[in-house]
Amino acid sequence: MDTVSDQKGSATKVQKLDERLPFHRKLTYGFTDMSGNLLYCIISGYMLYFFTNVLV
Repeated sequence: MDTVSDQKGSATKVQKLDERLPFHRKLTYGFTDMSGNLLYCIISGYMLYFFTNVLV
């Protein structure tokens, strides 16, 4: 990682483009994305049932 100074003089770390993400971060990202999609499908399925069978 390189350090870069901004206008105030504080140094911040910058990740190089050729550095790769570790496997546990990729796995965590994948599970987070999967859980969001699963929640969306559950809510959509319930709304489909509710709007077609309960309200009619």
